[in-house]
Amino acid sequence: MRILWVPLYVLFFLSGLACDDDLSKAEGEFEAPTILEPGKDDGLGDTVEFRGRISFGGEEFGEFVQDDQLDGWIFTAAEGTIVTVDNSNLGTTRRLDSTLFLYGPKQEDGFYGSDALIFDDDSGWGTHARIKDFTIPADGEYLIVMGTFMNIDRGRYRLALLCGTDSCVLPCDENCLSADPCSSQACSEQDGCIDNEPDPILCSSEKQILVSQSELLTSEDGDWDSFTVKITEAPDSHLTVWVTSSMLDEGLLFPMKLLFCMEGYEETANGCTALEEGTVPEVPQWQKEVEVTLTGVRDFQPNDDAEFYIHFDLISEDADYAALAPASIFCINLDSTAELDYSDLDGLSDEALCAALLPMVDGHQAYSYLGQNSARTLMFSAVDLHDGWVESIYNGSVTQNPRDSSQAYAQGFNTEHSWPQSHFDQAEPMKSDLHHVFPTDVQSNSVRSSYDFGWTDNPDAVGSFADDNAGEGADRIYQVRPSRRGDIARAHFYMAVRYRTAEIEGQPFDDDKKLDNGVINDFEEQVLRAWHEADPVDELERTRNNRVEAYQGNRNPFIDQPDLVDRISDF
Repeated sequence: MRILWVPLYVLFFLSGLACDDDLSKAEGEFEAPTILEPGKDDGLGDTVEFRGRISFGGEEFGEFVQDDQLDGWIFTAAEGTIVTVDNSNLGTTRRLDSTLFLYGPKQEDGFYGSDALIFDDDSGWGTHARIKDFTIPADGEYLIVMGTFMNIDRGRYRLALLCGTDSCVLPCDENCLSADPCSSQACSEQDGCIDNEPDPILCSSEKQILVSQSELLTSEDGDWDSFTVKITEAPDSHLTVWVTSSMLDEGLLFPMKLLFCMEGYEETANGCTALEEGTVPEVPQWQKEVEVTLTGVRDFQPNDDAEFYIHFDLISEDADYAALAPASIFCINLDSTAELDYSDLDGLSDEALCAALLPMVDGHQAYSYLGQNSARTLMFSAVDLHDGWVESIYNGSVTQNPRDSSQAYAQGFNTEHSWPQSHFDQAEPMKSDLHHVFPTDVQSNSVRSSYDFGWTDNPDAVGSFADDNAGEGADRIYQVRPSRRGDIARAHFYMAVRYRTAEIEGQPFDDDKKLDNGVINDFEEQVLRAWHEADPVDELERTRNNRVEAYQGNRNPFIDQPDLVDRISDF
């Protein structure tokens, strides 16, 4: 925290002399930046770097990279508006020491005045500055200057502008009500009527891809952020835009596969499909703006905030679009000290434990099994992708970066329901529940079919074998490789609890349809319990649980708390 020299601090407010040559800056002091400089037409002095516009109720991000850096942010406000300006540090910096100044309103000559209306050093949290409940003296545009000057004051920050009255912005007049983003003025609910500089990319006739954000902030506590993607002209050939996270254990994206179809086509589960003759859509499919959400992934480990990027890959036979390279988005996933808490289950067992577990796993976010961003696409592109490779759950064979099910199938891979689809009539949300859907090679998938899991005469073998000891009603069984037997067992235990009271299309499970209502037969349960003991939870399984939670919003409690299995006597 800076040492405030009270006489000069008071003098600054009373006489605006903080920039007077007679005043010397002692250690720990901060001078107001020079804003008024004759001959300049940008309204800013040489010492202030203009960063952009900030809206009421919004936040903007910046970074201090040098001593005596001054960042300028502008906003428009009505007379009598009560404003609060607040800021906090981001990322790995822990000692950001900020100072805030407010100038304005903007004058006819384009400047904001040389004297700050208000200044603050340490009124915020720690050494952060905060301007609280300041009343705007007149209609107009105002300038926030955020400063730092010490060597330790480096790093990223977040600036927030809050409104303390019913209405903060000037009403839009008839001259700026245009909805055209390429007009010289714009009307905004957050900013009122403002000067608008048409985006040279948006307002050109060239083919461009527009990404709404350059920075995103999430947290391990479940906070998410989003951005939008759109294109400016119809593509000559269908365009696929893949968005990928550089750190899947910190942030996961949905959707990951964005389609922009040619004129006369619509997006379907199979891709871009030609419209029926005579069909004219209200808005062509390629003109849609797609929102992409980034969700922070929890790891329950005390580590630093993670910095990573979102990258874009454009695939099209339209050479103009295929040649584009959108800038990567900078992301931060804030660390959390939260720990897994299953204390509410203490002392419970059997039916009482199952009943307490059900609300924890029920009602997850379900994704379709078919389509461009189905559960299968999420599985291949994120949930089971490690260093560019996907591994078959049953035999350990691998394939390289199969982004979706069609690419996976072309590489000899498929999607396996460890709890067979025939046991729940191929119904949702069971069919797409990622806690039991795994990648596998086509051959293993076919051989396993829907046979029960069990031991063979060769305990290290992988495959389906005739076995007289398979159990009542089971003439063949399938044995998983040793290193993933526990994974399959715990997936089954999850399914048994998650869907023990489920219904299909409003009707209870029917034994005549082979619907087992979350019940594991006695023979298979014996095998799965043994597999659970022989193959304990490992880091790969924990990582998968974390990633599935980021998408579905629920966890497999038998991965988090393996001892729960022993407290349920019959699944």
